[in-house]
Amino acid sequence: GLLAWTLGVSVTRVLRRTRENLVNARLQLTVAERRLREAARALAEARQAGGTADRSRATSNGRTEGDR
Repeated sequence: GLLAWTLGVSVTRVLRRTRENLVNARLQLTVAERRLREAARALAEARQAGGTADRSRATSNGRTEGDR
């Protein structure tokens, strides 16, 4: 009986640790996905702002529409 109880306690501990590790891994994955989405959004905004600035420079360099 004592052996069965000891094994039961050990299995319970292993399962608890495994579940905790799984929860932590899922949390880390969620955080990483959020960071990737934010980085992609920031990159898209930077590219959009950079493209707008390039177009502004091209049109404001002293030439008129007909000079291009």
